[in-house]
Parts: sequence; structure tokens; C-alpha cells
Amino acid sequence: MKKRFQPYMIKTIENMTADGKTVEEIAAKLNVDKLTIFNWSKKYEGVKKALHKGREFQAHQVVQSLFRRAVGYDYEESKQVKVVDANGGIKSIKYERAAKHVAADVGAAIFLLKNLMPDKFRDKWDIEQTGNFNMNIKYDKSAIIDLFPEEINKNSKQIENDGTNNPQTT
Repeated sequence: MKKRFQPYMIKTIENMTADGKTVEEIAAKLNVDKLTIFNWSKKYEGVKKALHKGREFQAHQVVQSLFRRAVGYDYEESKQVKVVDANGGIKSIKYERAAKHVAADVGAAIFLLKNLMPDKFRDKWDIEQTGNFNMNIKYDKSAIIDLFPEEINKNSKQIENDGTNNPQTT
């Protein structure tokens, strides 16, 4: 028997998607097949929006985390310290707190800027040149002769024989 769609499922789908659950996990929670979730998203606009909204929330969290990593951040670390008596028994337990700092990550900053502002920060720039473009190339003939002496010698003999620089085919 097929499980029927119920409106309460929309909130469950949205929350589970926002928590990073896969469609397979959502389907298992609702006791349906994953294809049912896909079919519901086509049939019911609320399911489609719930999946989309949940994914947007995930993306927003990733962007926030990436931003914090790119600019650096402070946090407080607490750890448990056991105070031991002379016999090795635990006398008391106290908690120590320490302020910590995570330095800015250049790689995260570059990635963030390239994706948030691609017009200003990119590796490849497309530059279009219009109009005429003349380029004068000066070269040293002796350097070319030094690089390809056999080829030049063969072609110069051909020119002497038939007045062309086309190599003979045999």
C-alpha cells in the first residue's frame, strides 16, 4: 500500500534537508521510497519548496563558515582538569577556559572572493582587442641557422636547383 502525502511532511522534509540529510534518509524517516519524495516534489509545490529551502539553509551555513574561516575568528575553549591528591586519587575536577584565535585563511578568502565577486576577482581575464594589430618581429637569421642547420642547408640546395623552397618528394 502506498503511503499518502500528508501536509505535516513538508516541515519534516524541510528540517531534515536543512540538517544535511539525504533524500534517502528523509524517505526512510517517512517510510517511503526515495522516488516517492522526488514524485511528491513534482506533484506538490510545498515539497519542492521545502527541499529548496532546506538546501538554501545548508548553503547559507557553509557561506557563513567559509567567511569566518576567511577572516579569522575567536572562540573560547574549555577543558576539564583533574586535581589529584598525594595517593593518586581524584581530589577535584575543575574547568579551565582559554581564549583561542583562528587566523584568517588566505585560501578561503580567495575562494570566497572569486565566487562572491567574480567580476573583480578571477584568475582568467578575457580581453577583447579591436582594430588593427601590427607586430614587428625582429629575429637573428644566424640564430635560426644555428638551430636548424641541416634543414636550411637542404632547402637552400633545393632553391638553387629549381628556384623554389618546396622539398622534393621522391
